[in-house]
Amino acid sequence: SQNLVTILKQDNENIQPYTIGVHIRGTDFIEHANGHLYFNDKHWINAVEIIEKQFNISQVIFMADELKDWNKIINGHEGWTVSIGSVGGNGSMYDSFSDLLKCDYILTAGSTFALMAAWLTNARVLDVSDIATDISIKAMKYDEWSKHDNFLLNWK
Repeated sequence: SQNLVTILKQDNENIQPYTIGVHIRGTDFIEHANGHLYFNDKHWINAVEIIEKQFNISQVIFMADELKDWNKIINGHEGWTVSIGSVGGNGSMYDSFSDLLKCDYILTAGSTFALMAAWLTNARVLDVSDIATDISIKAMKYDEWSKHDNFLLNWK
C-alpha cells in the first residue's frame, strides 16, 4: 500500500503527538489462551476513556479483526475514528497497520500485529487487560512489553 510506504519514510517529528491506536483483537482470541486475551467492547471503551485522561490523548484510531458496531463504540467521543483497514472498512489490513505506525501509543491485548507496529516505531504499548481503574497505567517500552506476562501468552 502506498499509505504504508509513506508512513515508513516519515521521521518521528512528523508523527502526530498524543495519538493512540486501539487494535481490538477478536476472532481466535476468543478461545486462544482460554479466552484470557479477549475483551468485550465495553471493556475496550472503558480502557480508552481512562487512558485518554491519564495520557492527554487527542486522537484515537480504532481497528478490529472482526466486524464491530462502530457507531455504538465511537458514540459522542471527540477525536475517535475508525481505520479504513478495519474489518468492514474500505481498506485492507495494510491501512490498519499504517494507522498503527502513526501512533504514539498502542492499546492491545498482545496481538502480534499491534506489537510489530510498536516495535517498528518504538511506540509505547498499553495492555488492555491491565486497565480497570485510573491507577498506575503503564505505557511500556519494548524492553518491558516484550517480557510482559499477558503478551507472552501470544507473542514470543
